[in-house]
Amino acid sequence: MAATSSGSKPFPENQYSSATQPDSISYSSTGYLIRFAGESPFSFSALDIKTYAMALLKKDYRSSTKRSMPKHWFDSHAHTHVALDDAIEQGALFCNMLIENLGKS
Repeated sequence: MAATSSGSKPFPENQYSSATQPDSISYSSTGYLIRFAGESPFSFSALDIKTYAMALLKKDYRSSTKRSMPKHWFDSHAHTHVALDDAIEQGALFCNMLIENLGKS
């Protein structure tokens, strides 16, 4: 793992999984992390939000669109097409889906 200028590692030892929509995006972005940070913070595990929604909604894959997802899964985060904003939005969506699936509130 590459160290930062302070000598510390940029990411803890591969303890994260990615949750994206669609999952293929996370693996294409991993190349950028490796190029600029020396490695990816993600292990070789990922969860595709659309596929997770398909299972929760009991719908086929093509019908599992954002439009078909319950409004309460979405927080008030703006979809700005700015990478950080959109990542926060995707993370909140996944957390809300997970909370519902696990029966926690």
